[in-house]
Amino acid sequence: MLIYVKRGFTIKIGNQIFLSVVIPVYNEEQRIERTVNEVFRFLQERYNQYEVIAVDDGSTDKTLEILKYIQKQQRALTILHHFPNQGKGYAVKRGMLCAQGEYVLFCDADLSTPIDELEGFIPYLQSGENWRQGLCAALFSEKIKARH
Repeated sequence: MLIYVKRGFTIKIGNQIFLSVVIPVYNEEQRIERTVNEVFRFLQERYNQYEVIAVDDGSTDKTLEILKYIQKQQRALTILHHFPNQGKGYAVKRGMLCAQGEYVLFCDADLSTPIDELEGFIPYLQSGENWRQGLCAALFSEKIKARH
């Protein structure tokens, strides 16, 4: 999970987007619906202004079709698609550059870092203090607690 704080965020349709979540995907038909639904569940419970950007990196399975189906129910889902496959780095960069949120989160399609972990990040980001140091300390202390 990586969070990027944008300076001079963009205003979309008269509303400030607080958080953008970028998910690069490649041949994720087995998990993408569960992942996107989990991300939306988390966001809908906590935030009013958000967007989710799924960047399909030239999938050859049904990932794109599934994303289009989800998009019919979730208007805050943006799908970026390119072909052929350009690699994860390209997909992440493209999603980050298209994101309009004040804060931009990148997470993997397998949610290897659960989306719920974001809840611990936001207070540090909003505090305006030396949040990088506090964030690292908070993350490491939580990881250590989880192991014991």
